[in-house]
Parts: sequence; C-alpha cells; structure tokens
Amino acid sequence: MPNYYGFCVGINYIGTENQLAGCVDDIEDMAKLMQASGVPAKNIQMFSDAYKGAAVQPTRDNIINGLKALVAKAQPDDIIFFHYSGHGTNSLRRKNDYEAICPIKDKEIELIADFELHAIINELVPGARFVSALDCCHSGDMFNLEFNVGEKSKLTHYDRGVSVAKEDVKSKAKAAGKKPPHAAPEKPVVATKPHGYVVVVSGCEIKQTSADAEQDGRPQGAFTACLKDLIKEHGFHYILDILLSGSKQQMQGLDTQMRAWMKTNRYSQLPDIAFEGQLAAMSRDLMMKKGPQAPAKAGELITDDEARPLLMQFAKFMRDAQRPAAQVVSATAVEARNDEMLQLPERRKGVAARK
Repeated sequence: MPNYYGFCVGINYIGTENQLAGCVDDIEDMAKLMQASGVPAKNIQMFSDAYKGAAVQPTRDNIINGLKALVAKAQPDDIIFFHYSGHGTNSLRRKNDYEAICPIKDKEIELIADFELHAIINELVPGARFVSALDCCHSGDMFNLEFNVGEKSKLTHYDRGVSVAKEDVKSKAKAAGKKPPHAAPEKPVVATKPHGYVVVVSGCEIKQTSADAEQDGRPQGAFTACLKDLIKEHGFHYILDILLSGSKQQMQGLDTQMRAWMKTNRYSQLPDIAFEGQLAAMSRDLMMKKGPQAPAKAGELITDDEARPLLMQFAKFMRDAQRPAAQVVSATAVEARNDEMLQLPERRKGVAARK
C-alpha cells in the first residue's frame, strides 16, 4: 500500500503591505480534505505565518527543507501532495527569467524560483508521485515541467508575455509590483534525469494573476475554491486518478472543467496542468537489455544512461495516449483511509480561526 504525505503552505503576509486574506484558511480546508481522503493526519505538515512556532513558519529554508525531506523519503508508489496558497511573482527579465513562490521571514518576502523547485523534484525516485496545487500568480510553469496541457507552447517566459490580467476582485498580484521583492539565485545548469511522476495544477497561466477573493461569503483563493468544489462534486480520488493517469486527454478534460468554473464565477484566470516523469519504477528484472549481460539483482534500478531512451519512448506514449484514466489510486483508497483527527497548528495571538 502506498504512503500518502501532505505538505500545505498558506501565507497571509500578516502585518505587511502585501497582506492577503484567505491563504491559511485555504490550506486548512485542503488539509482536512486530504485527511478525509486517506492521508494520515500524522503525515500532513502545515506551514503558515498565522501559526505559532518557528518550526511551522513559511520561510524559504523551512519550505525547501520540507520538500527535500519528503522527496527523499518517498518510495515507488508513494504520493506527496503539495498545496501552496500565497503570492507568486515573475522576474520580468530577458536573461535568467523565472517565476517564483514567495515565502516570508520576519515580514520580509523571500523567493523560491521555479528552477529550484524543479531541482527538488528531479530527485524523486522513479515510480513515486508528486501532486501539487498552486494558488498563486504566474503559476502556470512554476516547476518548469516538460509537458503542459493548457499553454499553447513552451516559449521562453518573457516571450509568453507578462501582461497582468485585470480582476474585478482583490488580486494576489497587488503587491508584487514590476519586479520581485527579493532577488533569487542565478539559474544553474542542471540536467533533468529520470525521476518520479510530477503533476502540477496551477491556478492561472504563466502571464496571469490569481485572485484572492471572497467566495461563498468568506475570503479564500479563487483557485482553491474551484478545487474544493470539484472535489465535492467528483470526489478526491476521481480527480487524483485523472492527474496520475498520464493521459493528456483526460487532464485536458479536467482543465476544461476548472476553466468553466472560473468563467461561471467571473474570474479571468485560466487554470493549467503541467507534468513530467515516470509513473512506474524501472528495474532491471522488468526491463533487462537484450544481448549478453550478467543477470542483475532483482529490483536493481537501471542506470540513467540505460533509462533515457526508454523514458523518451514512455514519454511519447503518455503524451499521445488516447485512453481512459487509469484507476491507479481508487483501489487503495479504502485501505488508506484513517480515523485520526487532524490537529491544526495553534494560531498566533490576534489571528482568529475562521468559523
């Protein structure tokens, strides 16, 4: 049975000019959905500036270290869920352009750039799964993944345009300005290697903003509200099955539903889905090369060089496949359910929990 892990980061930027309203409530809602759908409460981490304690603050170091630890822990068939609700930004530069999520430390905004996020998931063991939902501006290509459902092309970030969509509600881009609030490191040259399957569902396309709005009479991210409504309608594992199917056709159908929700609720942002990596562990006993070769130990992973041509074939098949979503999760959903109570971190004084 696979292990399930949840990692939720919601930043309200309390006490700053960049303050948002509903991000901590977004992650608490999503954490409860995760727990109710089979993620053990003990495996759910929650970071927010609304919480007490240094260990749960959404700083750059805490987020990076938390993601790295989960990726290192995940084994084939394990699933990591990462939900981020907060500010996102774009460097707006022609050279070394990047998007970034915006952690905060001592009321100062930090950055985690897209290429840094990709470097983390690049270490995911083949066969492990990483599912992320990003409710922030410029999130359409935040992990720099190879395949994309909604964007029409994989042009450079700058060429795709940096015009900001106008919302008739309070926007998360309000305080982002024309350049990021904190410098990110220069982009290193890091070769992608065979790694586990990663799918990122983003609240908007790369050139757009995501709304921090009032939905159903309370503050929350528009994209998080969209996800919750779809989960309520179809079920958590139905949506997860589609995201982990590797079928672009099925993911396009889900993306269409999300975009229809946005249009119905009068938001101009366009959710998107990006993905890359392999769904199954590639081991020598299953994928031995032809020709004379000493038998390998069962379960031993093939080398990166041996895997690369196989992965190219696999990626093409997944990209072009016209098939129903595989039921890769639902079969274990009942076994994964648990009766633990999710204990939310204690909020800071003066930061009330939503009723």
